[in-house]
Amino acid sequence: MHSLSLRAARAAVAALLAFGAVAAAPRVAAAAPITLGQWYTFSFGGVGSFAQSGIGSTPAAPWEFTSATGVRVSVTDGLAPGDAFSLFDNGVLVGSTPPVARVPGGCNGTGAQGCFDNPIMSHAAFELGAGAHSLTIRVDVSPSGGGLGFFRADALAAQTPVSTVPEPATMGLMGLGLVAVGTVARRNRTATAARMKA
Repeated sequence: MHSLSLRAARAAVAALLAFGAVAAAPRVAAAAPITLGQWYTFSFGGVGSFAQSGIGSTPAAPWEFTSATGVRVSVTDGLAPGDAFSLFDNGVLVGSTPPVARVPGGCNGTGAQGCFDNPIMSHAAFELGAGAHSLTIRVDVSPSGGGLGFFRADALAAQTPVSTVPEPATMGLMGLGLVAVGTVARRNRTATAARMKA
């Protein structure tokens, strides 16, 4: 009987320790899909860190969506100039915003589009194909060790396929051009032959 209660006590302690470890473990934020056509705010730390959700309704990274058409992803620094970023899609580098000088000014109070349009702010737009996307943003330059930025994804219009078959009017013009070239060549040949006989 004594060994049974000791076993039960050990099992209870092990269960409590396991529960405590799970309860104390840091929680990983789950990614949520983003909506195309709207700006999202992200916060960031020092160089090499990855952007996190920012102010407002921005879900946790990675930012995911699926598009039936190509998309344009715009990324811009916010507030003060000097930060630069790299965009990844499904873990693959897509491109980077250019490094810019840290100069007085910025885009505080102008909103995300104002920051994107401001030439002293690091920003870029990247085109991705149709399909499932999972975006992350890495900090490449951060003089102040952190800040805010913005990103958005916009669906591109479906492209109309380009016709490679000439239209009937084009064929007629091309035929007329060939007749004209042939006529000129024949006249030159006839004129050359007449001069040689003379």
